[in-house]
Amino acid sequence: MMTPEKILVVDDSLTIRMQVKDLLELNGFDVTLAENGLRCLEILQYEKPDVILLDIIMPEMDGIEVCQKIKIDEKLKYIPILILTTESDIENKVMGLDAGADDYVTKPFELKELMARIKVIIRNLQLQKELRLANKKILEQQKSVIEEERLKVLLQMSGATALELDQPLSSLLGYIDLLNSCKNDMEKLNKCIYKIKSCGKKVSDVTKRIQNINYLDINPKSSGSSIFSYDEKLKLLSVESRDEDFQKIENCLKKSRFDITRVHTITEAIKIIESERMSLIFLDHPPYEGDALDLFKFLAEKSLETPVIVITGQGDEMAASQMIQSGADGYITKDRLNEEVLTITINTALEKYCRKMELKSAMEKLAQMATRDELTGLYNRRYFRESMERETVRAVRYGAELVLCIFDLDHFKKVNDTYGHLTGDMVLSEIGKMLQERIRGSDLLCRYGGEEFAVILPNTDIENAYKVCDRFRIDLSLYDFSYESIKFRMTTSIGIATLKDAEFQSPQELVLRADQALYRAKESGRNKVITYEKNMSTC
Repeated sequence: MMTPEKILVVDDSLTIRMQVKDLLELNGFDVTLAENGLRCLEILQYEKPDVILLDIIMPEMDGIEVCQKIKIDEKLKYIPILILTTESDIENKVMGLDAGADDYVTKPFELKELMARIKVIIRNLQLQKELRLANKKILEQQKSVIEEERLKVLLQMSGATALELDQPLSSLLGYIDLLNSCKNDMEKLNKCIYKIKSCGKKVSDVTKRIQNINYLDINPKSSGSSIFSYDEKLKLLSVESRDEDFQKIENCLKKSRFDITRVHTITEAIKIIESERMSLIFLDHPPYEGDALDLFKFLAEKSLETPVIVITGQGDEMAASQMIQSGADGYITKDRLNEEVLTITINTALEKYCRKMELKSAMEKLAQMATRDELTGLYNRRYFRESMERETVRAVRYGAELVLCIFDLDHFKKVNDTYGHLTGDMVLSEIGKMLQERIRGSDLLCRYGGEEFAVILPNTDIENAYKVCDRFRIDLSLYDFSYESIKFRMTTSIGIATLKDAEFQSPQELVLRADQALYRAKESGRNKVITYEKNMSTC
């Protein structure tokens, strides 16, 4: 069962406090009351509400000062604030929003309007919470990826460094033992000391390379887009049938950076939106022709996040509340339409849109990090395992052919040792692109391991798979990689296995057989393509 949202109501009028309390509790909110700003700050020391309704004009400490104190407190600054002002008090509205308030409602307020404003803030609050959670997951995922890559390099280095250290260390110990027998022969003694220095330098070089692993840098790719840029005019669509009302809107926005398009009906609006991207929509309610809800339905069907501000007649707050429930980002009554109110409402709607886009971008990035390799942009091993399960089940069910190819770059360690890990990363990225260009859209390519790639080929026979792999092997062997002024070439060994006519039906067995074929290709001289045969199972 969900916990009701907590709302703190701060107003020096007992009548207003009780009136708001009754309304909110009737709508399922948990309400706490404070008679002034000082009491509000006391309550916030031990209770964290989801929303604060804050009167601006209060004795001892006004709402502006209270708002400022809340927003500079690290533990409280994320709590949204809805300020309560009088209709004519534009200055305090602006000051309250400048102090950090999220929205305002004017006294005497309609209870339906108050509820509509609160619901908008609650919805915005949920977006912020989801965004913070998504960002936290991304940071955790990034940390995991960095550690995983670092560990991978360490594991790759460990075998090499053990061999590299073993030889000079053994020699070092041997020459140290010889020192005693060379005491009376200065020539032999000097040679021995020279050899000890040479071995010591080799050990030192290997040690420095291991230490440099700590500075492995994994740069996350940024993503995300916006429908507006601060360097260009924003496109505003006004759905308004009355000339005098549109003229009023246009006059209010003379100093703004909006390029305004006007239509009279919902049908015209939908046609415009289909052909042109809009930054903001003003929606007259009730519209001259059509149903306003049709516009929200169209935006939802097209997955358009364009902010919508409803402009209603006086006393039509119930309709505005319905529009907000349908997806509107704010509303203004025509009797309150002026430059200040319009600017505040637009800024609030665009800020909410930005939060939505940040959340969407964060979620997309999180999903990408879970399935994509950071370096090459190819699918990662985790996604490969899931795809192998899916494709094996499909192939078995429909009696289709399925081939798995695993590529392993020959002597890749030498590239890292000779030219450095950045050059090694360049090689992996280039080879990933070369493979991507040579496979079909239905095939799945992933980075399988450090210098290994895997390709899943549905509906492909072993003969065609072999031809594709061998063609790639040849192309790669003739491809010139460049490091500064030096050019070098790479080769690859490839193992292939098929599900067709196999006595097994598991993806694990298919991977094992492709691995065995790859092992045979490397064992027999590298730069070869080998298909699995039954007698390999004992390798």
